[in-house]
Amino acid sequence: MRANEELLNTLNIQRINDALQVMKHFIELSNKLLPILFKLQSKEEQSLEDQLNVNRIIDVYQSHQFDPISSDVLMNSPVLSLIRDSFDSIRDKQASEKERCKTLSSFQKEYERLREAWNRADMN
Repeated sequence: MRANEELLNTLNIQRINDALQVMKHFIELSNKLLPILFKLQSKEEQSLEDQLNVNRIIDVYQSHQFDPISSDVLMNSPVLSLIRDSFDSIRDKQASEKERCKTLSSFQKEYERLREAWNRADMN
């Protein structure tokens, strides 16, 4: 019975590690894509290539269905909520540029905090 419990614990740890790796990749991807989306959405006139890039970025966010609470639980961070808020704000044509900048900046600050924590963990 003890061996089965250890196996289950090992499997649970592996699942959590896998989830963390996927989440980390998505967070890092967001750090690259959200500023690009911001820049493209801020343009007065978008070229066809700009529109295609906007659509590709939107597809990325629509294909990732994370529960924002999962980053609170797994990383002690509201980063997924900040990503969602930033994405929604950037896409909202009614939002002011100041508001879009503020939400993007909030995400970027939290990303930097997490990146520093990941770097410290990698050094240990």
